[in-house]
Amino acid sequence: MAKNNDIYFNAALSGFIRGSLDGRKPLTSITAVLAAAVVFADKVDNNIANDALVSNAGGLQLEPTTATIAADEQWRASVLHDLCAAATSGRYFTSTTPSDYSSLATQIATDWAVVVASLVTP
Repeated sequence: MAKNNDIYFNAALSGFIRGSLDGRKPLTSITAVLAAAVVFADKVDNNIANDALVSNAGGLQLEPTTATIAADEQWRASVLHDLCAAATSGRYFTSTTPSDYSSLATQIATDWAVVVASLVTP
């Protein structure tokens, strides 16, 4: 399935895994958490429109050919990763039902937009 922004999907997925495993010993199998992370990341990505600062019209990450593109990709994705990690910290999610993440994904996208509005890039 096409993403609005591949880079934000990846940030949400890795943030979800980071948060869900926060304070836990490494798992012998991460399959259930990963399946939930994919559903969660889809919900977060669906709440953030295609962002021309980091993605082409097809949602694919832009090649970091300028300092501005590289900075936008780094900091925007980092903020999203951190918000997703904070929202899932210590909560061991395994649900693959998209509606289970609707309100959380909406709030994360809203908070992300507030934070990125204050970012400074070259």
